[in-house]
Amino acid sequence: MSAPEYTPSSMVVQFQIEPGGHDSEEFLTHTSEEIVVLLQGEIDMLLGETRYHLNAGDSLVVRPNMPHRTINTGEIPAIGFCLMTPMWMN
Repeated sequence: MSAPEYTPSSMVVQFQIEPGGHDSEEFLTHTSEEIVVLLQGEIDMLLGETRYHLNAGDSLVVRPNMPHRTINTGEIPAIGFCLMTPMWMN
C-alpha cells in the first residue's frame, strides 16, 4: 500500500498459466518495460519472432512496445511475477 501523497510508477502482477495454456490468444504490446520472473514450471516467451525458453528461476526483460506472448510448455502450472514500469493498465 502506498501513502496518499505518493503514486507508484511500477506494478507487480502474479501470474499462473495452466499446462498447455497461454496468457493471450494474440501478441500483447504495451508501453511498459516488463520483467518476467518464473518461480515454478516452464514457459516459452515469444518476443516478436524470437522464442525464449524459461525454467523455474529464470527471468527475462521485455522492452517497451515489444509484441510478446507466453505459453506454458510444461506439465505443471507455470507461476511467476511480472514487474512493469511504468504501470500498465489494460
